[in-house]
Amino acid sequence: APGYPPGAAPYIPLPPGAIPTALPSLPAGYAQPLIAAPTVGAKRPAEYVQPVAKRPRTDGPKPGAEAKLYVSNLEPHMDKDALYNLFIAYGNILETVVIKSKAGQRGRLSGFVKFADPQTATVAVATMDGCIPAGFTERITVKWAN
Repeated sequence: APGYPPGAAPYIPLPPGAIPTALPSLPAGYAQPLIAAPTVGAKRPAEYVQPVAKRPRTDGPKPGAEAKLYVSNLEPHMDKDALYNLFIAYGNILETVVIKSKAGQRGRLSGFVKFADPQTATVAVATMDGCIPAGFTERITVKWAN
């Protein structure tokens, strides 16, 4: 057949609904095309599925709510004073709380930071979410707690 490598069979269209089970082998030096045979009831491959992720609120707290942030993935050595020092550059902080795990206080910690002004809390969320602070080994997550 014209346009095909010597010894290769020409393309023969399959009838609708037919599943290709075997391909003719090509001579040395030619790449074998990749064709995945679909199976009945197969799910779509993961690369076609778009994950549905919740978008964190970056606009501010709910109306009437306090400016309280939830901070996760904190280092095990963190206490409320260290959390306070991590966020004090963004404005007046009313309260900090660090939540330690009950199982021997190991692993990553989380905590809450309550700001006096929602505007400064908004800046803290936009700046600190996803960053790696000094002395940390992984990124922290900062989002609105309410």
